[in-house]
Amino acid sequence: MPTDQTKRKEVWGRWVAALCARDLRRAEEVAEEMCDQDYVVHNPKLPEYGRGPAAAKAFAHYVITHYVDIHLTLEDFFGEGDKTAARSTVRFTVAATGQKVWYPVLNMMRWVGDKLVERWDLSGPPEEQA
Repeated sequence: MPTDQTKRKEVWGRWVAALCARDLRRAEEVAEEMCDQDYVVHNPKLPEYGRGPAAAKAFAHYVITHYVDIHLTLEDFFGEGDKTAARSTVRFTVAATGQKVWYPVLNMMRWVGDKLVERWDLSGPPEEQA
């Protein structure tokens, strides 16, 4: 039987895969499954998206409409109790300018059972790719 952390990694992986594929329909489906009604993302660099699955859907819409050629490498995923952390490297192209960018990301998450309640999205400074 999978552990809570195994299930969380699997659903997080499907969320990331939908974003990288720029599949808004799939991202919205995963958001409904993954996010608690009180879900909120904390990142001072991002606009306020509200709460619940709608907040994750708004984030997905932003990502999919602003970036192309999205790649995320999951470096680490670990956790204990109701918390998990995912350390990743994100690479994408800004749709409006064609600028290729990469940066490190650390997502710290708090879950209630199998529902994501809070996510702290911490990213390093963006670096332009050659």
